[in-house]
Amino acid sequence: MANTSVLTKEIYPYVLKAVSKKLEISLKEKKLSIGNPAREKKFDGVSENGDTVVYISTSNGYSKSGKLPVGKINAIYMCCYMMNLTDAKRKILVFTSEEFYRIIEEKTKGFLHGIELIYIELPEHLKELSKMVSDNASNELG
Repeated sequence: MANTSVLTKEIYPYVLKAVSKKLEISLKEKKLSIGNPAREKKFDGVSENGDTVVYISTSNGYSKSGKLPVGKINAIYMCCYMMNLTDAKRKILVFTSEEFYRIIEEKTKGFLHGIELIYIELPEHLKELSKMVSDNASNELG
């Protein structure tokens, strides 16, 4: 199984800091109560007052064979659903792949009301780490 710990240890903190700076609010990984009966769900970024919730996507764009990443798109829909179960007023999807950001932007036009999309460009060393994790995962799938 691909080692994805580099994503949570190095890439997510960088992205969360960049988004916090861009939005001028402090965001931290946090669990929120959602649903009825209430359950706790961890989110990549939540403002101190809980008004903003963020999901970070490190997924790449098209598959190696050039196909649309349907599974990754569906995973984004699931994250949107989870964010919509919170009481947050502001819900944001953050992408580290410009290609995947553009795919989601196009596929969700007029569809994801109330959810903001943001692209954060990674520095080269983090792009390489992200690519390495993605390549390892792709190689495992064959």
